[in-house]
Amino acid sequence: MLDANVFHRAGAGWKLKADAAWDHVLTDRPYLINWIRDAAQRAKRQQKTLLACSHYPVLPLTLEDTGSGVRAGGTASWQERMPSTHAGQTLAAAGLKWHFSGHMHTAGQVELGGLVNVAVPSPVAFPAGYCVVEASHGSVHVETIPLAHVPGFDIAFAAYGDEIRHGSISGSHKMLASGIYADFLQAHLRQLVATRHVPADWPRLLPCLEQPIGHLLPSGGPLTASSRDGRTWLFCLCVQFWKTITCSGHAAVRCPVPSIRQEQNSIPVFQRFYLAHCAGPMIQYGIRICLRSFRRG
Repeated sequence: MLDANVFHRAGAGWKLKADAAWDHVLTDRPYLINWIRDAAQRAKRQQKTLLACSHYPVLPLTLEDTGSGVRAGGTASWQERMPSTHAGQTLAAAGLKWHFSGHMHTAGQVELGGLVNVAVPSPVAFPAGYCVVEASHGSVHVETIPLAHVPGFDIAFAAYGDEIRHGSISGSHKMLASGIYADFLQAHLRQLVATRHVPADWPRLLPCLEQPIGHLLPSGGPLTASSRDGRTWLFCLCVQFWKTITCSGHAAVRCPVPSIRQEQNSIPVFQRFYLAHCAGPMIQYGIRICLRSFRRG
C-alpha cells in the first residue's frame, strides 16, 4: 500500500493535492522511487508478484494516441484530476507493473510502458462493483464483479424524498423510482451529468439540453429524437460520454449505448457523433460533425 496523500500549506491550514496526485507524490517524495525499485527487485528475485495499491491512479485513466504521442484524454476537468504520463512512466521504469487505484469511481484498466493501472470501482457509484484478483506464477487476472442487485439499497429513499420535497435536491430525476441498485446509480449519474459535468465541461450546451436535435440546426429541421424516458438526444450523448469514461480506461464501448427513438437518419448521425466523441472526447467537435452531416443530408 502506497500513501499518495500530499498536503501543502494553504494559509493557516493544509490543502490536499488530490488533482494529479502522483505528480505531487514524485515531486515531494522522490525517495519513494528508490524504495519501489528495491521492492520490485526483491519481488523478482523471490519470484513473487508485486501488487501496489494507492488511492489515486498512477496513469491517466483515458489515453489517446500511442507511442511518443500518447496523452491523457477526456474533458478538461477530467484531465486536471489525472496524473501526467511522465509520472506513470517513472514508476514503470522503477519496475512497478501492477497498481490498483480508487478515487475516480471508475472501472477498467490502462497500460503504459509495462505498467497497468486497474481502476477499482466504488460500491456506491456507477458502475458499482469490486475487483477479485488472482496472481499466480507471474500472471495476474483481474475480474470486476458488478453490483446490480443490492438488497436494502432503497432503505434511505424516504429521507431522499423529504429532501426532494423541501428543495434540498434540485432537478428532475427518477432516482426514487428505481427498482434495482444499478438503475438507481444510473439515475444518480444522469443527475451528476446535468448538474455538475455539463456546467463544468460544456457550459455552452446548457441552453440546448432540453431541445430536440433538429432545433439546433440553423434551418430548424424536422428531426427530433429522445430517449425512452423523455431526455433529449443531446443529453443522452452527454450521459453516454460519462458512462464510457467510467466503464473503461480507453474509452472503449463497454456500456450499452442509450436507446434512441429513431426518426429519419438519427442513428447513423449518432454513431458518427459517438465515434468522433470517443476518439477525441471534445463534445463541441462532435456536435459540429453531426450538424455538418445534417446539412449535407
